[in-house]
Amino acid sequence: MKYFNYSDFTLQKLQKLKKSKGVSIGVCLPVLNEVQTIKKVVKIIKNCCNLIDEIIIVDSGSNDGSIAEGESEGISVIKDILSAKELGVKLRRGKGWNLWTSLYYLNTDIIIWIDSDTKNFSKKFVIGLRTLIS
Repeated sequence: MKYFNYSDFTLQKLQKLKKSKGVSIGVCLPVLNEVQTIKKVVKIIKNCCNLIDEIIIVDSGSNDGSIAEGESEGISVIKDILSAKELGVKLRRGKGWNLWTSLYYLNTDIIIWIDSDTKNFSKKFVIGLRTLIS
């Protein structure tokens, strides 16, 4: 197994590698009351343009404005209670449910899960996932 450091790659190199492999990349942000951090996380991911093809939020019942913050950034928000109904299964709340749900909703070759409550989030969290497309 090869190990890499995010500093080994630039966004431009990753965009070129992604294009040469012909893959699409989606990001799921599992959310529960992350209003303090969600907007920053989304903006940074969106700034990795041409690397991330789709971003969704799967929400576990936030009541702090997290959903509004995501929607204000143009991100699709899937509420866990509605996804359970749509999938025809019993709701099991929590991060694990959100991650499994994203497999149904994201239409990409590669899915990345990023915690939306990371206070020190930066571009390196996205670029550091480079090994997924090597």
